[in-house]
Amino acid sequence: MHSAPGLSFVPTDDPPGVRVADLLSGRQYSLRTSTTGAPDPSPVDADAIPFPVSGAVAVETDAIRVADEYSAYVRDADGDLVAFVDLDERKRIPPGDHYVELTTPVKTYLGVREGFDCAVDPDPDATAGTRLELDAPGRVAIGARPWRVSPEYELVVGDDAESLLHALSYLGSALHTRSPERSFPTLRGHPPAIRVGDGFDVPDDLSKPHSGVRIEAPPTLPAAYAVAPLAFYLAAEVVPGDRFAVRTDDGFEYAPTTAGDGTGRAGTGGHAVAEAAHDALERCLVFDCLVRTEGYYPIDLQERRDFEAAMSDLDDGHDVHFDLDFAALYDASLAERTATALELPREPIEAVAPRWPVAAVVEPGPAATEALPSLLDKLATVRAADPPRYSGDEARGHALRNFASPGDGPFRSASLVFDGQEVFVDLPDADADRTIWVGEGVPFDAAKFRRAGYEHRQRRADELTDATLRVDVVSTEAEMDEELEAAKEAYAFREDREVDPRFHRRLSSGQLRDLIESGTDFLHFIGHATPEGLTCFDGDLDVATVDRSRVDAFCLNACESYRQGKLLVERGSVGGIVTYRDVSDGIAATVGPAIARLLEEGFPLGVAREVLRATTNVGGQYAVVGDESVVLAQPAGGPPFVRDVTETAEGYRVRLPSFAASASRFGIGALMTYSVGPTGRQYLVSGTAGPFDLAENEFREFAEEGNGPLVVDDELRWDLPGSGRDD
Repeated sequence: MHSAPGLSFVPTDDPPGVRVADLLSGRQYSLRTSTTGAPDPSPVDADAIPFPVSGAVAVETDAIRVADEYSAYVRDADGDLVAFVDLDERKRIPPGDHYVELTTPVKTYLGVREGFDCAVDPDPDATAGTRLELDAPGRVAIGARPWRVSPEYELVVGDDAESLLHALSYLGSALHTRSPERSFPTLRGHPPAIRVGDGFDVPDDLSKPHSGVRIEAPPTLPAAYAVAPLAFYLAAEVVPGDRFAVRTDDGFEYAPTTAGDGTGRAGTGGHAVAEAAHDALERCLVFDCLVRTEGYYPIDLQERRDFEAAMSDLDDGHDVHFDLDFAALYDASLAERTATALELPREPIEAVAPRWPVAAVVEPGPAATEALPSLLDKLATVRAADPPRYSGDEARGHALRNFASPGDGPFRSASLVFDGQEVFVDLPDADADRTIWVGEGVPFDAAKFRRAGYEHRQRRADELTDATLRVDVVSTEAEMDEELEAAKEAYAFREDREVDPRFHRRLSSGQLRDLIESGTDFLHFIGHATPEGLTCFDGDLDVATVDRSRVDAFCLNACESYRQGKLLVERGSVGGIVTYRDVSDGIAATVGPAIARLLEEGFPLGVAREVLRATTNVGGQYAVVGDESVVLAQPAGGPPFVRDVTETAEGYRVRLPSFAASASRFGIGALMTYSVGPTGRQYLVSGTAGPFDLAENEFREFAEEGNGPLVVDDELRWDLPGSGRDD
């Protein structure tokens, strides 16, 4: 094995190749070679590859293949694009110094001097995937870089709003570029950490970025939280003001006048500032995604086509004309592009904007302030709120309107629900795929942020030395073993992920304690629980008595497992799926394997929970605690997506909503291709591609590719009836 900071290159012999692993994030995949037996990679100087890589090796081979279909950008030594190879395409590349940029889970560049053919083949056969076929055996360099999952600096702020506004001016220092390419999540970096203390302190070697953009915001904590994502993305200076405004050094001013407070002035309240700041952020990010098609990634982007059509319609309908020179805008400064984006009419941007992945609702105070960098790492919107709270019988009525009925049959609990020991929080609706609550109390329909989970993710990255994924499934009752057997099949991970599954029946409380303290990547607990503990055959194990949890992520498929899941995070875990109330054995036996399948497909914990909530009548009883972005396996070939199917008279109509998986490189602004629709067309994450009208044979061929779950008539499925396995 050869390693570099955060990376490992491991030769494999069955099949022959090199496994490339990002030890910081846990992402990995395999490059297959044409060698007989394991190749013998030799370390090479990473500086010899003219692209940002942290480590590199070289192998002798005449072919390289990745099992999944990843798009490939072929560039010359100057970085100029020679060819873009997408699904169902094959391109011929002549001899010369070429570098193939692969959109694999670990950012990788292949250096090739021989002439070669590059193909991306979606057909499900032995040669499917992304292939390089060299004219003759030659030396292929493999360079990669890991994902930064933790902040490089820490800022200390006081507990006042002006101190926080001042700190926001440093967030943009984490951006790897100010070009339109910063709309790619891999080029945004992790913002500096923030700690509330005495006074204000900045590391000596950290300076403010100067992007030519200044944001004014009222000196209140809600306003500061609201503008933080925009300040980060624009690398803007933030100063106190009597209203929200964006200004540039050349005199441009953006001060929206819709306040929602009846004054006609730009909003001064936290809610109005949050709406205006998010609108500005969405405009700037989407516009950068459109403009970057003029640079290193001149791809056929569906959203650019739709934007230009919407602009044309606007010109025709309003007797106005906007002459956008995209090539000139690509070379313009960040401030100039910002001004153009904010001057545009709202309608064309709104027509192409992807769904926002994450919205954070926060309770103003030190905890929310210190949570900001972790939220901005997802580019979450942030809004302060003081939502209503309920407990006891009052909470029961509200919960029944938020959660589905638990169903009939025995329950995985021996305790009463809503006994007044927890306060439930009813959050306002957020226009995002999923919501995170930062504050006291248990949210009805959101992930519960616990800073410890994010800190433990950073600790895990520092400690990780083995890329093998270990999964432990524990069944505590004989009548629940059916779910354990279903989990065996569900956790049969793809061949691009090395996994060590272990299955346990009837563990004692001491054995479960040993498992938690010794560690595993993922714990799937099947059994009974009370708020006081996880039930074993000899009594309950209260996680509060565990010395340290070395379980990274978990699913506690048991009643009222929230408190025990919260304790796992406090004791060292990163995040997990829990329940807030009783669930019947029948419901749990259905949901458990579905969660396993979604995680196996690369869905983050929070997204898996949202898919269940939208497609089952029981998903609302499950929630996420800790870091909701945890993934077990990187998505195959792109971000996770759902195939939303409606039957028509001619066949099927398919829509393909993709979901941001920030821990797998696929945050908002990333690109996605599909094996349906126009060849070579790409789409933004987290948007919805389609609709595509397919004949029955076309659709069944697409469905049998097995990429992602199906939603047929609002029901979650994995195969169509009569097409094989039907879960």
